[in-house]
Amino acid sequence: MLPFAGLELLGLGIALLVHGRHASDYERISLVDGRLVVVSVSAGQLTRHEFNPLWVRVEPGESLRALVLLRSGKSAVRVGCFLDPYKRRKFAQELASALRCL
Repeated sequence: MLPFAGLELLGLGIALLVHGRHASDYERISLVDGRLVVVSVSAGQLTRHEFNPLWVRVEPGESLRALVLLRSGKSAVRVGCFLDPYKRRKFAQELASALRCL
C-alpha cells in the first residue's frame, strides 16, 4: 500500500511542477511605435517578433484547430494557442480588419 501512495505523490509532484512551469505563459500582440509586436512566453522562454503592420498577412489556419499565422516576407509566427478554436477565428478576422484600417 505504501509504495502506491509514494507513486501517487510522485505523480502529483510532477503534475504540479509542469503546471507551475507553464502557469505564467502568455502571448501579447500590440502596436508599438508603428510596429506590430508579438511577444510570447512559454516555460520562462521569451520570444519577440516585430513586423511592419502594413505588410502583415493574417492567415487563419486551414483546420479549426490550427493556429493563426502572421506572415510578413520571410518572417512568420503562429499565435492564438491560448484561445479556443472559435475565438481564434474571430481574433484572426478582427486583427486582419484592424490592420487593413491602418
